[in-house]
Amino acid sequence: MAPLPANQDLLRGAGGGIPAAAVDAGLRWLRAGGPAPRPLSVHLDVTLRCAARCTHCAQWTWKERPDLDPARIDLLIATLQRWRVRTVTLGGGNPLLHPHLDRIAYGLRAAGIRVGLISEGGVPITPETVRLVDECLSWIRFSIDGASREVHDRIRGVEGLFDTTTAGIRGLRAADTGAAVGVNFVVQRRNMHQIGPMVTLARQLDVDVLLFKLPHGSDPRGRYVPTAAEWSGIRDQVAGLAGALPDRPRTNLVRFAALLDELDATDVATGRPVRGHYLRHAARCFVPLFFLVIDPIGDVYPCDYLQADTRTETDDAWRSRPAYRAGNVFEDGDAVLDRLGDLLRATVHELPGAGHHECGTCTRFFQMNTALTAGRTGGPAPDGAAAPFL
Repeated sequence: MAPLPANQDLLRGAGGGIPAAAVDAGLRWLRAGGPAPRPLSVHLDVTLRCAARCTHCAQWTWKERPDLDPARIDLLIATLQRWRVRTVTLGGGNPLLHPHLDRIAYGLRAAGIRVGLISEGGVPITPETVRLVDECLSWIRFSIDGASREVHDRIRGVEGLFDTTTAGIRGLRAADTGAAVGVNFVVQRRNMHQIGPMVTLARQLDVDVLLFKLPHGSDPRGRYVPTAAEWSGIRDQVAGLAGALPDRPRTNLVRFAALLDELDATDVATGRPVRGHYLRHAARCFVPLFFLVIDPIGDVYPCDYLQADTRTETDDAWRSRPAYRAGNVFEDGDAVLDRLGDLLRATVHELPGAGHHECGTCTRFFQMNTALTAGRTGGPAPDGAAAPFL
């Protein structure tokens, strides 16, 4: 099989696409078994502490949980190096709140692993942070959900967060670090009129990339997921912008416009944007062949969605979460990979085409899954299925 194209959300922009050899090896393992594949990319939540109180994420409502234990940092890095992990995304919460982030970031780089970091922007950028970004990170992304202070801070639930975030970006750009600087923007009811102004703001901030995201998850009170009629207006707005984009920043607006045409508006409006797509194509999941998530205490999950990382602790997704835990990297060592493989074979592989609620929110991996499903069954991939959704 030819290599899949670069997917900036799968390998988080730090390592390009999935090599053909890794795809072929993973598919052979699915057919014949043997030692479980080792992940190419790991999302590592080093803390669940966060400075924001976002409308579209409930992680900040969870009971307090410990940060990644400093005494275990070296063990974790040695394990990732032994697995030959290529890229690690430092996430959370906000990883900049971890008191030993420098040990984590410098340790990963010393192990030959490329590192990216996602921040909600609530932690001021200090000279020490600038040095860490310059010396350790391939990229850093900030979450900005409004082109104005009023919209962003209302969505993020903290007054002054817009100013702190934009000041941090300007500080990094002025320092001219070697890391690419990006912005994530979740399109939702309170900011859906600011897609064009967000491109303007990103140009003013001189960021390298601006990525538009779909909201997902249960929203019974209609606080953030737009209605089907509102999505129609958003689609027209995006299509108009996609034809006249500046050279910088790089955006995913062209693909975002195509995506809104491709997906069912009712699915998008119910917070399960890819559910119908997965059902129509009888898609299966291949994500744990290449990727896994490790939380601050070392628990391992196949993906962010099955970890229920944005859900409340009373949500159905949260209650089903223990079924997808593959063990603990500190207690079980390499055995977690075998357990992850067992989970993939027994359950996870079949979930998307069965309409599983969290797989319906899988905007990050659904194109890869659809393309690989088509490749395995010999059927044609749907138009654009293998195209990168940045």
